Amino acid sequence: MFDLAGSEKLSLCGVSGQRLKETIAINQSILNLNLVVKKLVDKVSHVPYRDSTLTRMLQDSLNGNSKTMMVANINPASDNYEDTLSTLSFASQVNKIKNQPRINLNHKNAQIQEIRKRIQDLEIQAQK
Repeated sequence: MFDLAGSEKLSLCGVSGQRLKETIAINQSILNLNLVVKKLVDKVSHVPYRDSTLTRMLQDSLNGNSKTMMVANINPASDNYEDTLSTLSFASQVNKIKNQPRINLNHKNAQIQEIRKRIQDLEIQAQK
């Protein structure tokens, strides 16, 4: 689970020093996430997951063997119109990404299933 709160317009948030650096880093990560989502939607062969820690951490969730849900929080106030529109646009793009999750079987699990199937077959033969 990731909370992407903190996407702020630098001119409006009035921060300086360490908080300014953090805000810039958050905004850069969100820009990278937007780029990754766009590349996935466009089905581009190279997706720049390694451009930020956030996109590296979300790689399996965005285009891997998983089921992923995104919750977009918006504010109905008119002064948040641009942020709301941006959030809804991003959510719409994320919704276009289609993962194909499948059951992960490691070698031992596959062997156990084979043995169970063999036991089942032998039990059926023994009953005849």
